[in-house]
Amino acid sequence: MKIRATTLLIFILPVLVLGAWTLRLRWQGTSGVTVQMPVEGFDPRDPISGHYVTWRLAMGLHDPCRPGSQGLIDRQEERCLCFDAKAQPEPNWAGSCTDKPMDCSLYLQGVCQWSGFMVGVERFYIPEADSAWLKVVPPKSRVRLTLTGSGKAMVKEFLPEGQDYKVWIQRKKAEQPTAP
Repeated sequence: MKIRATTLLIFILPVLVLGAWTLRLRWQGTSGVTVQMPVEGFDPRDPISGHYVTWRLAMGLHDPCRPGSQGLIDRQEERCLCFDAKAQPEPNWAGSCTDKPMDCSLYLQGVCQWSGFMVGVERFYIPEADSAWLKVVPPKSRVRLTLTGSGKAMVKEFLPEGQDYKVWIQRKKAEQPTAP
């Protein structure tokens, strides 16, 4: 049986593309700088969301969406949140990306929407077996993000009530063995 080159290409090309995409995501997740930020949950009722919890970043003093001395902000404009270069980076400046300080090499870029500063890390997948115990984001929760040099971020870890996810969910299951 003779295999044509086009047939071989049709089957190998998608595997190569998927492999390259996976390697790129893995590289981004391991090569970036990790920051930890508080999150607050909001109404997660979305019938097509699946087993996800939805949150928004709790910005505090350095909220890129807070109106400044110029008045209201343009909701289409890219906004930035800069971090210092410490071992555990903390936010130190927020505002329009066009006004970003020159020494701001570690930053998070997003847009302001009615629910707050949106950067594309506002959802976290919950395994179906755990979804009954975690329907909303608990208070004092945090998220570890990996920041790339281009203002993008990836969720590295979700910390409900500031604890490791696996430890927290096991504790919840032990406290209430049957699903609520």
